[in-house]
Amino acid sequence: MIYLGIKIDQQTKDRLAEIAKRDDRSISSVTRLAIINGLSFFDAGVSHPKTKKFASGVCHPAKQ
Repeated sequence: MIYLGIKIDQQTKDRLAEIAKRDDRSISSVTRLAIINGLSFFDAGVSHPKTKKFASGVCHPAKQ
């Protein structure tokens, strides 16, 4: 197994810790399962919606 350092926010870490405690697992184990099971989202060919940088119909200030 290869160590994979990932950065997550505190809220996500807390959620993983709750699940780990409930299921009597380590946080690493829960994270690994979440990554593996979450890959089905991408395997299904579903793309994550991209956010727009600017609202539609609004001209960029530099182009005015």
